[in-house]
Amino acid sequence: MKYFLPFLACLVLCIQTAQTQNVTISPNPASKAVHADSADVFAHTVVKNNAASSKTFRWERTIRSATMGWDIAICDKNLCYLPSVSTRDMTLSAGEEGRMDVHIYPNRVVGAAVIEVKVTEVGNNSNTSTCIYYFNTPVGTKDLMNKASNLRIYPNPVVDHFSIIDDNDIVETIAIYNMIGRQVRTFKTSEEAKYSIGDLPDGMYLIRFYSANGVMVKILRINKMRVRA
Repeated sequence: MKYFLPFLACLVLCIQTAQTQNVTISPNPASKAVHADSADVFAHTVVKNNAASSKTFRWERTIRSATMGWDIAICDKNLCYLPSVSTRDMTLSAGEEGRMDVHIYPNRVVGAAVIEVKVTEVGNNSNTSTCIYYFNTPVGTKDLMNKASNLRIYPNPVVDHFSIIDDNDIVETIAIYNMIGRQVRTFKTSEEAKYSIGDLPDGMYLIRFYSANGVMVKILRINKMRVRA
């Protein structure tokens, strides 16, 4: 009997613990590659209330490490929040799933981050789950961007055509965008090539340069103008 009672107490405790820990986040951990030129990169996870009744949960974001210059924000089942928001409450019905996404805004900075999101039932701290999100710039991207640092366009302003100076032969594709974000021209690079944009309307354009493996290595601004009489 003296051995049975501790065993029974342990069994009851284990059952109670299993009953209270009924919130899960998956996949866990989560990871995502971040290209520095991307406007928004997010790792998607799902938080689920496995209980038989509706629960209110509070999520808390903790930035374990992050490259300076990156902005980090959360989207839950209700809203997408500003980077300044680190905690909010949300209600999940019995068996309901909701998104718990971590968004990275790299702002053209190469880097990495480790983010922790903890979801806890309000009023019941034993019902909790923590997910870790890993973000990294793909290997080789930083080196490519460094090699493209001396990339130049001439002439600028452009009247009819332009050429590029690419000492390290990084660029394979040139894409031209107007100021509302529409792609208006694409070129494959070739040695001593001249790229014609004489038919485009006058104004400012952004040129994006891509490497052979599709990584955007640099953005430059050009001014398209006609020769005035």
